[in-house]
Amino acid sequence: IMSIRSIQEFTASEAVGPIHAVKHITREILAKDSERKQFIADLYDFEFNVDLAVLAAFDLYSQCRERLYKVRIKEIKSGSIILTDSKCPSNLLQKDKDDPVNFPV
Repeated sequence: IMSIRSIQEFTASEAVGPIHAVKHITREILAKDSERKQFIADLYDFEFNVDLAVLAAFDLYSQCRERLYKVRIKEIKSGSIILTDSKCPSNLLQKDKDDPVNFPV
């Protein structure tokens, strides 16, 4: 999801926002359910894990953006333009699924 959002015109906060929303959605669902209302106070560990997931998602988003900018710089230097040479910038992300951090530049 972060790879896709990094290519699209999302800011970092917009990209990771849906993951952060899980905390609020969970609280709302538990608050509406009278049988599970008492669990709201016990959400600390869950919310902490969601916060860690948000931070990890932000790291992934940043890495993907960095790779995208490296590709763009390489294209400018070489004279080839990705938008005319391929269907979509995400095609480059598909080339190296096994190691997304070491994107081919």
